[in-house]
Amino acid sequence: MQNLQGKTIVFFGATGGIGESVCAEFCKAGANLVLVARNQDKLSKLKEKLGEENSSTISADASSILDVQKVFAQSFQKFGGVDAVVISVGTWKQTSINNSAAEIVAASDELETSIARPVIVVGSVAQEFLRKQGRGVIFNISSHAADRFLPGNLAYASAKAKVSRFIFNLGEELKGTGVTTCDIRPALVDTPDNRKGSPHLSEEQWSTTVQPTDIAEFIAESIENQNIPSVKFFESGVVL
Repeated sequence: MQNLQGKTIVFFGATGGIGESVCAEFCKAGANLVLVARNQDKLSKLKEKLGEENSSTISADASSILDVQKVFAQSFQKFGGVDAVVISVGTWKQTSINNSAAEIVAASDELETSIARPVIVVGSVAQEFLRKQGRGVIFNISSHAADRFLPGNLAYASAKAKVSRFIFNLGEELKGTGVTTCDIRPALVDTPDNRKGSPHLSEEQWSTTVQPTDIAEFIAESIENQNIPSVKFFESGVVL
């Protein structure tokens, strides 16, 4: 992977399944990492796992404007600037026409809180800080469910589609400022959590899924790319 020495990446949702795996790749490449999540215990364990030298942790609620502002203020103070922001937040809930109307609405409300609001808050605050330095990229790790039909994703797909559109529109508004955005839409990613949730898949099948290294490599190669695509799909040989 491309050398990231001297590059600073602020990662929201660092302790999640995709977050841990991608952050590990950034660490190997020498990036300065600001690991952000709500749970300080999980953050401390992740920092210990990755190594103390190039990483710092900040416990924060990504849905809080004040918390996110604190994250960027501390990051700029410590590293002098930020090259990339990665947002990987939220969870998945299955909802289909087999659920009641009340269940569908409740799941939608939950994912509005865990997915939509954090992405909009982080993206809005990040662009303010990045515009002041005249550069930087905001990456949102969304899902191919944002614009494809996948059974059982009524609430999840709606939340992902909302934030994907926000990131796209934000990128359009930021043209000419030196700040860019990219909405990453992977299919099934090979993470420990996903393996636990799909024990029926074979090693051969997992080998055809999206690898965290692929996402990390794309981000690393795109940090200084002013022509970065607004949307990047990662396909999988397995679709659940």
